[in-house]
Amino acid sequence: LNWIDFESNPYDTQFATLLSGLPVSEPAEVLIPTVSVPSTSAPDPLAVHDPDLAEHLLEQGNLYYNSGRKNDALESYTRAITFSGNSPEGYLYRGMLRYELGQADEALADFDEAARRDANRPLLYNNRGVVRLGRGEIALALADFEEASVLSPDYANALYNHALAYIRMHRWRLAEHFLTRAITSNDQVAEFYNMRGLCHAEQDRPDDALADYD
Repeated sequence: LNWIDFESNPYDTQFATLLSGLPVSEPAEVLIPTVSVPSTSAPDPLAVHDPDLAEHLLEQGNLYYNSGRKNDALESYTRAITFSGNSPEGYLYRGMLRYELGQADEALADFDEAARRDANRPLLYNNRGVVRLGRGEIALALADFEEASVLSPDYANALYNHALAYIRMHRWRLAEHFLTRAITSNDQVAEFYNMRGLCHAEQDRPDDALADYD
């Protein structure tokens, strides 16, 4: 049930997705703009710096994604990296897509590259933590969720993921703490209440569990 958070750009989801996949609506008919760029066998992000072209390629990747053309989106994000200089955007977007495609190792590598370029993005730490949690690297995942929460104390998805890591460890009281913080930040997400109900049940607090399940 780990959640990976997608900002409105690039994927136009409201705020989050389950491991099972993105809740994407039916692909719309769109005209995909194309751009000619030199082919590169081994792209070096620092070799060419054309931020306008990189931004165009990122937007092209977003259109491909929203049209259901995920492999084309992946290629556009990869090409964007070639021209983005020190910008983390291409790595961040490509990492999110790779995670969704089941390429966890590659996603983690992309998030690491993004972090080297901009270490102050809560979304980045949240997403890298989700990948690490899926790999069983709980201590590293907790460190990422903590960093995301430090940078953005009301970041509900990072708080939720923080709780999931503690649930993996059967540390119910700590999980309850982070779920309560997530609910305080966003009280409209049923899954937050469901998981806190589980924590209450595991602590032999049936009345509190029932209140959350209701």
